[in-house]
Amino acid sequence: MWNIHCLYAMQANDLDQNKFANFYYHSTGEIVSLTVFGTTIVVLNNKDDATNLLDKRSTIYSDRTCPPMIQEPSLLDWGGFGSLVGYGDRWRKYRRLMNPWLTKQAVASHHGHQERATRKLLQRLLERRQKYMCSHELECELFLSISATLLHSIYGYEAMTSDDHYLVETQAILSFLAGAALSSNYLVNILPILKHVPDWLPGAGWKRDVIKWRTKKEALIKDIYIIGLKNMSNNEGAPVMVASLRADALEIGLTEDEADDYVSQIAITMFSGGTDTVSMTLSPFIYLTVNTLIMFFMAMVLYPDVQKRAQAEIDSMLGHSRLPKVEDRPRLKYVDRVVQETLRWGPVTPIAVPHTCFKDDIYKSYRIPKGAIVMGNVWLGNDL
Repeated sequence: MWNIHCLYAMQANDLDQNKFANFYYHSTGEIVSLTVFGTTIVVLNNKDDATNLLDKRSTIYSDRTCPPMIQEPSLLDWGGFGSLVGYGDRWRKYRRLMNPWLTKQAVASHHGHQERATRKLLQRLLERRQKYMCSHELECELFLSISATLLHSIYGYEAMTSDDHYLVETQAILSFLAGAALSSNYLVNILPILKHVPDWLPGAGWKRDVIKWRTKKEALIKDIYIIGLKNMSNNEGAPVMVASLRADALEIGLTEDEADDYVSQIAITMFSGGTDTVSMTLSPFIYLTVNTLIMFFMAMVLYPDVQKRAQAEIDSMLGHSRLPKVEDRPRLKYVDRVVQETLRWGPVTPIAVPHTCFKDDIYKSYRIPKGAIVMGNVWLGNDL
Protein backbone atom coordinates (compact mmCIF):
# COMPACT_ATOMS: atom_id res chain seq x y z
CA MET A 1 0.00 0.00 0.00
CA TRP A 2 1.24 3.45 -0.88
CA ASN A 3 1.66 5.86 2.04
CA ILE A 4 0.47 9.42 1.65
CA HIS A 5 3.55 10.72 3.46
CA CYS A 6 5.47 9.95 0.24
CA LEU A 7 4.04 13.20 -1.11
CA TYR A 8 6.37 15.13 1.14
CA ALA A 9 9.34 13.66 -0.73
CA MET A 10 8.46 16.00 -3.56
CA GLN A 11 8.97 19.74 -3.70
CA ALA A 12 5.81 21.83 -3.72
CA ASN A 13 6.55 23.23 -7.16
CA ASP A 14 6.90 19.68 -8.54
CA LEU A 15 3.29 18.71 -7.87
CA ASP A 16 2.11 18.88 -11.46
CA GLN A 17 0.25 15.90 -12.84
CA ASN A 18 3.01 14.51 -15.06
CA LYS A 19 5.79 14.59 -12.47
CA PHE A 20 3.45 13.28 -9.82
CA ALA A 21 2.31 10.45 -12.11
CA ASN A 22 5.89 9.31 -12.67
CA PHE A 23 6.75 9.67 -8.98
CA TYR A 24 3.60 7.77 -8.04
CA TYR A 25 4.31 4.94 -10.48
CA HIS A 26 7.90 4.36 -9.38
CA SER A 27 6.92 4.61 -5.71
CA THR A 28 4.03 2.17 -5.84
CA GLY A 29 4.41 -0.28 -8.70
CA GLU A 30 1.89 -1.67 -11.15
CA ILE A 31 -0.91 -2.60 -8.73
CA VAL A 32 -1.96 -0.34 -5.86
CA SER A 33 -4.48 -1.18 -3.14
CA LEU A 34 -5.93 0.90 -0.35
CA THR A 35 -8.81 0.41 2.06
CA VAL A 36 -11.16 3.25 2.99
CA PHE A 37 -13.74 2.52 5.71
CA GLY A 38 -13.73 -1.16 4.84
CA THR A 39 -13.92 -0.68 1.06
CA THR A 40 -10.95 -1.97 -0.92
CA ILE A 41 -9.87 0.11 -3.92
CA VAL A 42 -7.46 -1.39 -6.47
CA VAL A 43 -5.75 0.81 -9.08
CA LEU A 44 -4.12 -0.88 -12.09
CA ASN A 45 -1.18 1.12 -13.46
CA ASN A 46 -0.41 -1.34 -16.25
CA LYS A 47 -2.42 -1.82 -19.43
CA ASP A 48 -1.86 -5.58 -19.44
CA ASP A 49 -3.16 -5.93 -15.89
CA ALA A 50 -6.24 -3.88 -16.74
CA THR A 51 -6.90 -6.06 -19.80
CA ASN A 52 -6.38 -9.31 -17.88
CA LEU A 53 -8.82 -8.35 -15.13
CA LEU A 54 -11.42 -6.04 -16.65
CA ASP A 55 -11.60 -7.69 -20.07
CA LYS A 56 -10.52 -11.32 -19.85
CA ARG A 57 -12.16 -11.76 -16.44
CA SER A 58 -15.13 -9.51 -17.19
CA THR A 59 -17.54 -12.11 -15.80
CA ILE A 60 -16.10 -11.33 -12.37
CA TYR A 61 -15.49 -7.60 -12.75
CA SER A 62 -18.66 -6.38 -14.52
CA ASP A 63 -20.44 -5.05 -11.45
CA ARG A 64 -20.84 -1.39 -10.47
CA THR A 65 -21.00 0.32 -7.09
CA CYS A 66 -23.87 2.76 -6.56
CA PRO A 67 -23.29 5.15 -3.62
CA PRO A 68 -26.07 5.35 -0.98
CA MET A 69 -26.58 9.06 -1.73
CA ILE A 70 -27.69 8.11 -5.23
CA GLN A 71 -29.29 4.71 -4.72
CA GLU A 72 -31.41 5.20 -1.60
CA PRO A 73 -35.12 5.91 -2.31
CA SER A 74 -35.15 8.43 0.55
CA LEU A 75 -32.29 10.37 -1.06
CA LEU A 76 -31.70 10.90 -4.80
CA ASP A 77 -33.34 7.56 -5.74
CA TRP A 78 -31.42 7.17 -8.99
CA GLY A 79 -30.19 3.61 -8.81
CA GLY A 80 -31.61 3.07 -12.30
CA PHE A 81 -29.06 5.41 -13.90
CA GLY A 82 -27.44 3.25 -16.56
CA SER A 83 -23.80 3.60 -15.54
CA LEU A 84 -24.56 2.72 -11.92
CA VAL A 85 -26.77 -0.33 -12.38
CA GLY A 86 -25.19 -3.41 -10.83
CA TYR A 87 -24.86 -6.70 -12.65
CA GLY A 88 -28.22 -8.47 -12.82
CA ASP A 89 -31.41 -8.73 -14.86
CA ARG A 90 -31.83 -4.96 -15.27
CA TRP A 91 -28.19 -4.61 -16.32
CA ARG A 92 -28.56 -7.36 -18.91
CA LYS A 93 -31.70 -5.78 -20.36
CA TYR A 94 -30.03 -2.35 -20.46
CA ARG A 95 -27.11 -3.83 -22.34
CA ARG A 96 -29.38 -5.70 -24.75
CA LEU A 97 -31.28 -2.51 -25.55
CA MET A 98 -28.24 -0.22 -25.78
CA ASN A 99 -25.81 -2.38 -27.76
CA PRO A 100 -27.52 -1.96 -31.16
CA TRP A 101 -27.13 1.83 -30.80
CA LEU A 102 -23.40 1.65 -30.10
CA THR A 103 -22.35 -0.06 -33.33
CA LYS A 104 -20.63 1.64 -36.28
CA GLN A 105 -23.74 1.17 -38.39
CA ALA A 106 -25.95 2.86 -35.80
CA VAL A 107 -23.54 5.77 -35.41
CA ALA A 108 -23.41 6.24 -39.17
CA SER A 109 -27.16 6.90 -39.26
CA HIS A 110 -26.56 10.12 -37.29
CA HIS A 111 -23.67 11.46 -39.37
CA GLY A 112 -25.90 13.88 -41.26
CA HIS A 113 -27.11 15.67 -38.15
CA GLN A 114 -23.61 15.65 -36.67
CA GLU A 115 -22.29 17.40 -39.76
CA ARG A 116 -25.06 20.01 -39.64
CA ALA A 117 -24.34 20.70 -35.96
CA THR A 118 -20.62 21.01 -36.74
CA ARG A 119 -21.27 23.56 -39.46
CA LYS A 120 -23.44 25.60 -37.12
CA LEU A 121 -20.65 25.50 -34.53
CA LEU A 122 -18.05 26.66 -37.07
CA GLN A 123 -20.35 29.48 -38.17
CA ARG A 124 -20.78 30.69 -34.58
CA LEU A 125 -17.03 30.55 -33.98
CA LEU A 126 -16.38 32.38 -37.25
CA GLU A 127 -18.76 35.17 -36.26
CA ARG A 128 -16.76 35.68 -33.06
CA ARG A 129 -13.30 35.54 -34.62
CA GLN A 130 -12.63 39.22 -33.87
CA LYS A 131 -13.72 38.90 -30.24
CA TYR A 132 -11.84 37.44 -27.31
CA MET A 133 -13.24 34.06 -26.29
CA CYS A 134 -12.30 32.54 -22.94
CA SER A 135 -12.11 28.78 -22.41
CA HIS A 136 -15.48 28.76 -20.63
CA GLU A 137 -17.18 30.40 -23.62
CA LEU A 138 -15.56 27.89 -25.95
CA GLU A 139 -16.75 25.08 -23.70
CA CYS A 140 -20.32 26.44 -23.85
CA GLU A 141 -20.23 26.52 -27.65
CA LEU A 142 -18.91 22.96 -27.84
CA PHE A 143 -21.46 21.78 -25.29
CA LEU A 144 -24.30 23.33 -27.30
CA SER A 145 -23.14 21.65 -30.50
CA ILE A 146 -22.75 18.18 -28.99
CA SER A 147 -25.78 18.27 -26.72
CA ALA A 148 -28.02 19.56 -29.51
CA THR A 149 -26.93 16.62 -31.65
CA LEU A 150 -27.66 14.16 -28.85
CA LEU A 151 -31.03 15.68 -27.95
CA HIS A 152 -32.08 15.50 -31.58
CA SER A 153 -30.91 11.90 -32.00
CA ILE A 154 -32.29 10.61 -28.71
CA TYR A 155 -35.47 12.65 -28.22
CA GLY A 156 -36.06 14.36 -31.55
CA TYR A 157 -35.77 17.71 -29.75
CA GLU A 158 -34.00 20.69 -31.32
CA ALA A 159 -32.06 22.94 -28.92
CA MET A 160 -31.19 26.25 -30.55
CA THR A 161 -29.27 28.12 -27.82
CA SER A 162 -27.01 27.23 -24.90
CA ASP A 163 -29.61 28.58 -22.44
CA ASP A 164 -32.27 26.16 -23.66
CA HIS A 165 -34.38 25.03 -20.69
CA TYR A 166 -33.72 21.32 -21.11
CA LEU A 167 -30.00 21.82 -21.66
CA VAL A 168 -29.65 23.94 -18.53
CA GLU A 169 -31.77 21.64 -16.37
CA THR A 170 -30.07 18.48 -17.58
CA GLN A 171 -26.60 19.90 -17.06
CA ALA A 172 -27.45 21.07 -13.54
CA ILE A 173 -29.05 17.80 -12.44
CA LEU A 174 -26.33 15.60 -13.89
CA SER A 175 -23.66 17.80 -12.31
CA PHE A 176 -25.36 17.26 -8.95
CA LEU A 177 -25.40 13.53 -9.67
CA ALA A 178 -21.64 13.59 -10.24
CA GLY A 179 -21.07 15.36 -6.93
CA ALA A 180 -23.43 13.03 -5.10
CA ALA A 181 -21.24 10.07 -6.03
CA LEU A 182 -18.24 11.42 -4.12
CA SER A 183 -17.69 10.36 -0.53
CA SER A 184 -15.82 13.60 0.06
CA ASN A 185 -19.03 15.54 -0.59
CA TYR A 186 -21.50 13.45 1.39
CA LEU A 187 -20.63 11.48 4.50
CA VAL A 188 -23.64 9.21 3.94
CA ASN A 189 -21.63 7.49 1.19
CA ILE A 190 -19.18 6.37 3.89
CA LEU A 191 -21.67 5.91 6.74
CA PRO A 192 -24.93 4.70 5.11
CA ILE A 193 -26.71 4.78 8.48
CA LEU A 194 -26.92 8.57 8.05
CA LYS A 195 -29.71 8.01 5.51
CA HIS A 196 -32.03 7.66 8.51
CA VAL A 197 -31.29 11.21 9.72
CA PRO A 198 -34.56 13.25 9.67
CA ASP A 199 -34.47 16.10 7.16
CA TRP A 200 -35.77 18.56 9.80
CA LEU A 201 -32.78 17.95 12.05
CA PRO A 202 -30.26 20.83 12.34
CA GLY A 203 -27.28 20.04 10.13
CA ALA A 204 -29.35 17.91 7.76
CA GLY A 205 -29.50 20.56 5.06
CA TRP A 206 -27.79 18.13 2.69
CA LYS A 207 -30.82 15.85 2.93
CA ARG A 208 -33.27 18.67 2.25
CA ASP A 209 -31.20 19.64 -0.78
CA VAL A 210 -31.13 16.13 -2.22
CA ILE A 211 -34.92 15.86 -1.88
CA LYS A 212 -35.27 19.03 -3.99
CA TRP A 213 -32.89 17.63 -6.60
CA ARG A 214 -34.79 14.34 -6.64
CA THR A 215 -37.99 16.20 -7.50
CA LYS A 216 -36.21 18.11 -10.29
CA LYS A 217 -34.65 14.92 -11.61
CA GLU A 218 -37.94 13.06 -11.80
CA ALA A 219 -39.68 15.98 -13.54
CA LEU A 220 -36.88 16.37 -16.11
CA ILE A 221 -36.70 12.69 -17.02
CA LYS A 222 -40.49 12.52 -17.40
CA ASP A 223 -40.85 15.75 -19.41
CA ILE A 224 -38.05 15.11 -21.89
CA TYR A 225 -39.12 11.50 -22.36
CA ILE A 226 -42.67 12.64 -23.15
CA ILE A 227 -41.21 14.97 -25.79
CA GLY A 228 -39.52 11.98 -27.40
CA LEU A 229 -42.76 9.99 -27.39
CA LYS A 230 -44.69 12.91 -28.89
CA ASN A 231 -42.15 13.28 -31.68
CA MET A 232 -42.50 9.55 -32.28
CA SER A 233 -46.30 9.60 -32.43
CA ASN A 234 -46.44 12.82 -34.43
CA ASN A 235 -43.76 11.53 -36.83
CA GLU A 236 -41.96 14.88 -36.62
CA GLY A 237 -38.65 14.72 -38.47
CA ALA A 238 -36.39 11.67 -38.46
CA PRO A 239 -37.11 8.68 -36.21
CA VAL A 240 -35.88 9.25 -32.66
CA MET A 241 -33.94 6.81 -30.53
CA VAL A 242 -36.49 6.54 -27.72
CA ALA A 243 -39.08 5.34 -30.23
CA SER A 244 -36.97 2.39 -31.33
CA LEU A 245 -35.76 1.67 -27.81
CA ARG A 246 -39.32 1.52 -26.49
CA ALA A 247 -40.41 -0.80 -29.29
CA ASP A 248 -37.42 -3.05 -28.58
CA ALA A 249 -38.18 -3.00 -24.84
CA LEU A 250 -41.73 -4.20 -25.44
CA GLU A 251 -40.43 -6.84 -27.83
CA ILE A 252 -38.16 -8.41 -25.19
CA GLY A 253 -41.12 -8.82 -22.84
CA LEU A 254 -41.19 -5.66 -20.71
CA THR A 255 -44.55 -4.21 -19.71
CA GLU A 256 -45.57 -0.70 -20.80
CA ASP A 257 -44.53 0.79 -17.45
CA GLU A 258 -41.25 -1.15 -17.38
CA ALA A 259 -40.46 -0.08 -20.94
CA ASP A 260 -41.03 3.58 -20.07
CA ASP A 261 -38.85 3.25 -16.97
CA TYR A 262 -35.98 1.44 -18.70
CA VAL A 263 -35.96 3.57 -21.85
CA SER A 264 -36.18 6.90 -20.01
CA GLN A 265 -33.17 5.90 -17.87
CA ILE A 266 -31.17 4.60 -20.84
CA ALA A 267 -31.88 7.79 -22.79
CA ILE A 268 -30.70 10.17 -20.06
CA THR A 269 -27.64 7.97 -19.48
CA MET A 270 -26.66 8.09 -23.14
CA PHE A 271 -27.15 11.85 -23.20
CA SER A 272 -24.97 12.35 -20.14
CA GLY A 273 -22.29 10.08 -21.58
CA GLY A 274 -21.90 12.23 -24.66
CA THR A 275 -21.82 15.64 -23.02
CA ASP A 276 -19.38 15.27 -20.10
CA THR A 277 -21.93 16.39 -17.53
CA VAL A 278 -21.23 13.44 -15.30
CA SER A 279 -17.97 12.37 -13.75
CA MET A 280 -15.96 9.47 -15.09
CA THR A 281 -17.33 7.15 -12.43
CA LEU A 282 -20.80 7.45 -13.90
CA SER A 283 -20.45 7.48 -17.64
CA PRO A 284 -18.61 5.21 -20.08
CA PHE A 285 -18.14 7.94 -22.69
CA ILE A 286 -17.23 10.70 -20.35
CA TYR A 287 -14.52 13.14 -21.29
CA LEU A 288 -14.37 11.91 -24.85
CA THR A 289 -16.50 14.71 -26.27
CA VAL A 290 -16.47 18.29 -25.01
CA ASN A 291 -13.24 18.06 -23.03
CA THR A 292 -11.48 16.11 -25.77
CA LEU A 293 -12.40 18.85 -28.23
CA ILE A 294 -10.98 21.44 -25.84
CA MET A 295 -7.76 19.42 -25.72
CA PHE A 296 -7.73 19.43 -29.53
CA PHE A 297 -8.06 23.22 -29.62
CA MET A 298 -5.21 23.52 -27.13
CA ALA A 299 -3.02 21.13 -29.12
CA MET A 300 -3.52 23.16 -32.29
CA VAL A 301 -2.55 26.35 -30.45
CA LEU A 302 0.56 24.74 -28.93
CA TYR A 303 1.64 23.07 -32.17
CA PRO A 304 0.79 25.43 -35.06
CA ASP A 305 3.00 23.48 -37.48
CA VAL A 306 0.76 20.44 -36.99
CA GLN A 307 -2.30 22.60 -37.60
CA LYS A 308 -0.81 23.96 -40.84
CA ARG A 309 0.03 20.48 -42.11
CA ALA A 310 -3.47 19.22 -41.29
CA GLN A 311 -5.03 22.20 -43.06
CA ALA A 312 -2.78 21.64 -46.06
CA GLU A 313 -3.96 18.04 -46.34
CA ILE A 314 -7.61 19.13 -46.24
CA ASP A 315 -6.98 21.77 -48.93
CA SER A 316 -5.10 19.34 -51.18
CA MET A 317 -7.72 16.62 -50.89
CA LEU A 318 -10.92 18.67 -50.91
CA GLY A 319 -9.94 22.02 -52.31
CA HIS A 320 -11.70 25.16 -51.07
CA SER A 321 -15.21 24.41 -52.28
CA ARG A 322 -16.60 22.49 -49.28
CA LEU A 323 -16.02 21.38 -45.71
CA PRO A 324 -14.92 17.82 -44.86
CA LYS A 325 -17.53 15.12 -44.33
CA VAL A 326 -17.33 11.87 -42.41
CA GLU A 327 -16.88 9.88 -45.61
CA ASP A 328 -13.70 11.89 -46.32
CA ARG A 329 -11.98 10.45 -43.26
CA PRO A 330 -10.14 7.61 -45.10
CA ARG A 331 -8.54 10.20 -47.40
CA LEU A 332 -7.48 12.53 -44.58
CA LYS A 333 -4.94 10.20 -43.01
CA TYR A 334 -2.84 12.90 -41.32
CA VAL A 335 -5.89 14.61 -39.82
CA ASP A 336 -7.11 11.24 -38.56
CA ARG A 337 -3.73 10.61 -36.90
CA VAL A 338 -3.82 14.06 -35.30
CA VAL A 339 -7.17 13.23 -33.69
CA GLN A 340 -5.87 9.88 -32.46
CA GLU A 341 -2.73 11.50 -31.07
CA THR A 342 -4.87 14.04 -29.23
CA LEU A 343 -6.64 11.19 -27.45
CA ARG A 344 -3.28 9.67 -26.49
CA TRP A 345 -1.46 12.91 -25.69
CA GLY A 346 -4.16 14.48 -23.58
CA PRO A 347 -6.52 11.94 -21.99
CA VAL A 348 -8.90 14.08 -19.99
CA THR A 349 -9.54 11.66 -17.18
CA PRO A 350 -7.03 9.90 -14.92
CA ILE A 351 -8.94 6.65 -14.47
CA ALA A 352 -11.19 4.37 -16.47
CA VAL A 353 -14.70 3.40 -15.39
CA PRO A 354 -14.50 1.77 -11.93
CA HIS A 355 -15.63 -1.85 -11.78
CA THR A 356 -16.69 -3.89 -8.77
CA CYS A 357 -15.50 -7.45 -8.14
CA PHE A 358 -18.28 -10.08 -7.87
CA LYS A 359 -16.33 -12.54 -5.74
CA ASP A 360 -12.93 -13.14 -4.17
CA ASP A 361 -10.21 -13.41 -6.80
CA ILE A 362 -6.47 -14.10 -6.94
CA TYR A 363 -4.24 -12.25 -9.42
CA LYS A 364 -0.44 -12.34 -9.41
CA SER A 365 -0.51 -13.67 -5.85
CA TYR A 366 -2.68 -10.71 -4.78
CA ARG A 367 -6.05 -11.38 -3.19
CA ILE A 368 -8.80 -9.12 -4.49
CA PRO A 369 -11.79 -9.39 -2.12
CA LYS A 370 -15.43 -9.49 -3.15
CA GLY A 371 -16.83 -5.96 -3.42
CA ALA A 372 -13.46 -4.37 -4.21
CA ILE A 373 -13.54 -1.39 -6.58
CA VAL A 374 -11.08 -1.96 -9.45
CA MET A 375 -10.05 0.73 -11.92
CA GLY A 376 -7.39 1.33 -14.55
CA ASN A 377 -5.05 4.33 -14.45
CA VAL A 378 -5.39 5.88 -17.91
CA TRP A 379 -2.64 8.49 -17.56
CA LEU A 380 0.02 6.03 -16.43
CA GLY A 381 -1.03 3.30 -18.82
CA ASN A 382 -0.77 5.84 -21.62
CA ASP A 383 2.65 7.30 -20.96
CA LEU A 384 4.79 4.87 -18.97
